[in-house]
Order: sequence, then structure tokens, then C-alpha cells
Amino acid sequence: MQIEEPIRGNVQMDSEKSKVNIGIDLGTTNCVVSYILDGKAITIEDEGSDLIPSCVAFSKNGDILVGKKALLAGDDYIVIKSAKRHIADSNFEGYNVFGKVYNSTQISAFILSYLKDLAIKNISDEIGLCTITVPASYDDNQRNEVKIAAKIAGLEVKRIINEPTAAALAYGLDNGAEGIYGVYDLGGGTFDVSILRMQKGIFRVISTSGDGNLGGDDIDNLLAKELSITQKKARQIKEFLTYNEEFSENADLKVNRKKLEILSKEIIEKTIKVMVSAIESAKIDKKAINGFILVGGASRMPIIKEKIAEMLSCEIFQNLDPDKIVGIGAAISAAGRKSGSNTILLDVCPLSLGLETLGGVVEKIIYRNTPIPCSATQEFTTSHDEQTGIILNIVQGEREFAKDCRSLGVITLKNIPKMAAGMAKISVKFEIDADGILSVSAKEDGKDNAIDVEICPSYGLDYKEMSDMLISAIENAKSDMLAKLLTQTIENAKISINTIEKAINEDGNLISSDEIEKIEAEIEKLEHEFKTDDRDKITTQLEILEKTALEFMEKRTDKYLAKAVVGTKV
Repeated sequence: MQIEEPIRGNVQMDSEKSKVNIGIDLGTTNCVVSYILDGKAITIEDEGSDLIPSCVAFSKNGDILVGKKALLAGDDYIVIKSAKRHIADSNFEGYNVFGKVYNSTQISAFILSYLKDLAIKNISDEIGLCTITVPASYDDNQRNEVKIAAKIAGLEVKRIINEPTAAALAYGLDNGAEGIYGVYDLGGGTFDVSILRMQKGIFRVISTSGDGNLGGDDIDNLLAKELSITQKKARQIKEFLTYNEEFSENADLKVNRKKLEILSKEIIEKTIKVMVSAIESAKIDKKAINGFILVGGASRMPIIKEKIAEMLSCEIFQNLDPDKIVGIGAAISAAGRKSGSNTILLDVCPLSLGLETLGGVVEKIIYRNTPIPCSATQEFTTSHDEQTGIILNIVQGEREFAKDCRSLGVITLKNIPKMAAGMAKISVKFEIDADGILSVSAKEDGKDNAIDVEICPSYGLDYKEMSDMLISAIENAKSDMLAKLLTQTIENAKISINTIEKAINEDGNLISSDEIEKIEAEIEKLEHEFKTDDRDKITTQLEILEKTALEFMEKRTDKYLAKAVVGTKV
């Protein structure tokens, strides 16, 4: 397949329309703002470059600089870089700027406002809506914080799309392409891989994987340490060696590409492992992949293309600028949403979402890598007699117990009519919109006591937390499942005990005291088995208890059936 700069008839701006939609790649290191003019993507320059540093600088007298000017600000400025790393980060306390604290959302708002002003200066027409890209691994909280930052900046966000989706759009893969494509995105501080399926105009992200603590900066640091130079100098040498076999500045500063590849071997191998994980999560054969797109400045290193080519026999796309293709894709998405496009973008939920149930077990409602927008409804019930409320702890993660996952929020459904345990029917609906924002609603069937909440807590996950959660889930999958089954068995046994004890209290006169003692003895044995953590023994003893109590429970059923049919003609 020959890949060229995309020209789109279906996204060309109508001359009669007064507003131009823009696309923004809000990068960790650099940003790109672009738009479509006469079917061609235009990236807007600032200070001689269309890569705009993600930097904000503050002076003591209140001056605020953004972009390259901020990056080059003097010692009398406090310069903030890579604020995107801490968006919705619960462990980050903010940036102290001359006694005033800013969070990452506010810093991002300064950057987005600057990009909006650049667009206004460079586009003759009025600015309309915007599409902003985010990493595929971003959760609903992080996506929401990006939308908040855009709102503060005075931008109206029509859509937030995943960075790999934007990259695929930039390569024109929405324009008649069919098949499975991968995106390898090695940025300065983070790494992501996404697998996408394109079929009949539907663009579906089928899996994502990443490492939030891995990026091109790590290679720079290794090279800087090896050569005893600054990180900035190391980055310049790395970029030089991308296109040249050897760098030589003087007798003391010489290095060749082979040396750089040896230094970066472990980092590159880590990225390949993540890529393999994403392919396995997609449940596809690697031979089925039609192509892989390289994104991010660090992906220019020749060794990366070589390593991918060794593993896959597909085409590798690298002829567009990897620093700009996400921004270009964002512009194509924005323009397409204004003037009409046949392409449907379906991103995925990066981590499973569910509720904490009895015993702390997580009941997953929306699973990881489910295409969004999506919704799922599940029915729950009460665990105690005359229970009038239910607490819903909404959790995110792949582990089987709520304590090992992340709580997104807790909501309470009240005014449930008093009734026996298990009789109430509570419908809980999880809904994720196209921007990845989660809404939860709960309602007792047939009652007017519904509650709705949009899950947007103050803090979310950073890349490393996301990566750690996935790794932890894989490492603990077997032990978690065994513990989950044990807990569910114990909780089910407790429910049976409660049911039998309640029946004895109400209708113990139906059987002899000896029979009651036999049942109580089996209950005591069952409760003793709880301490053994042996699921088979608990299950066996539960069966013995239920068999011992069977005759009593049948007599009780007969009693109430007899009452029910009194005076009824059969």
C-alpha cells in the first residue's frame, strides 16, 4: 500500500461555513495544533516550529509564558514541563508557583488556551469545535480532566479520541482500508501500543497496552550517563544517530549507532514485550496484522523498525512525521465531525469497571477492551432481611477483590421496601460515552427511587498506576480466582445458614428437638470449615447441612402452601 499525505474530499471545508474545527495533540513534551484546509492538513507554527513545547513559565510579577518562550525562560521564572504526566494523579500535590498552587489540569488549560489563540491568529475564519487526543490508556477521570482544561481555555470539545486512532486517521486508514493495524507509540516519557480493526467504515480499537514509565527519555538518560553529558546533549546525539552511523564532536565525545543500540537494548525489548501483550489481548494471530504505524519521536530509531520487522511480516508505516501525525489525525477527526464522514471511531475501555459485592468480590460489568461508547446493565439484590438501602462501591481494575482495585466512587440507593433478603431487584447500569466518561445509574425495579451519577472524582490514574494494575492482575490471576471462588462459596454457605436458622426460629415446632440439634451440629461443623480455607470441604459440609435440613424445609414449605390454598377450590 502506498501511503501519502491524506487528501479528503469528504472533510474539505465548505467555503460557505464560517467556522473551522481544529485538532489538538496535547502531548507530554510537545503539542501540535492543526486544521484541514482544502483537503490538506495544516499544522500551525509558533516561534518557527509546529512542535510547541508543553511548557508554562511564571514570573514573580505575574507574567505567564507558554510554549518555546516558556522553555527558554530565564532563571527568574518557574518553568513547568510535562504537566500531562500528573493529570488526575492522586499522589501529586501540585505545582507551587510563588506561593500559589496549580494542578495539572490548570497548567494544561494555560497550554490549551495558548494553542487556541495561535489557531485564531493563523486561521482567517472563526474557530469552531475541537478534537483533542489522549493516550489510549487514559481512564474516564483523566479524559474528564482534559475536557475541564479545555473548557477553562474557552474551547468547545466535540470529541476526545485516542492517540493511536488519530495516528491511523492521519495515514488514511479510514479511507477504504480493511484489516487489522497496530500503533507503536514511543513518546518522551510514555509508551503505548494499540491494535485496531478497520471494517466497513468502522474503526475499532480492540486492545491497548502500555508502560507509563518508559519512553525515549530513558534512552537519553542512559546515553547521558554513559558519556557523562547532559540529557539535552544526549537527545541531540540520539537524533543525529537516527540518520547517521557515527557522531563525533571531539576526541573525547565519540559514539556510533551500534553503541546506542546496545545501551537501549533493554528498553526496546520492553516495548516489544508490551506490543506482544497487546496482540495477545486482541486475541489475534500476529500474521493477521496488515500493518504497524510508528508514532513518537523516539520511534525514528532504526533498531525499532528492525525489531518489529523481525517479529511481524506486515508493512511498517513511518513515512509521515511521527511527531505530528497524532495532531494531523485530530484535525481530520475534527473536520470530519463538522462536514460529515463515513468513518465511525470506536475506542475501548482501558480497564474493567464493576461493583464490590458480598465478601469484597468484584462483579465486573464492563470489561477491559470493550469498545466505547457502550452500556451494560446488571441486576443485584439485598443480602439481609428488611434491608432498606444498598451501597454501591464502583471500582476499576482487573483484580478479583475490591481491595486490590481502585475505587472510583461510592453511591447509595435508599428507600428500598423492607422484604426478605434476595427479594429486591436492583438494576445497575454502567454507561461510557464516546469520550470515555462513565455514568452509573441504579434503580429498584418498579420503584421511583433511581439515582444517577457521573463518575468524575478529583483524582485518577497516572500511566504507571495503570501499567502496575495490569501487571498485578496478570501475576495474581490464578490466586485471585481461587480466593474469589472460596469467598463466594463461604458467602453462599452463610446465606444458607441464615435461611435455615431463621426458619428454625419461626417454625422449629415442626420438627423434634433432636432433629434441631442435628441441624445445629451440622451448622457448627460448616462454620468450622470456614476457617480451613478449603473450598471442597466447605462445599461438602454445605451439602451435608442442606441434606440434614431438607425434611424440615419441606415440612415448612408444605405448611405455607396449605395456608395459601385454604378456602380455594381446586
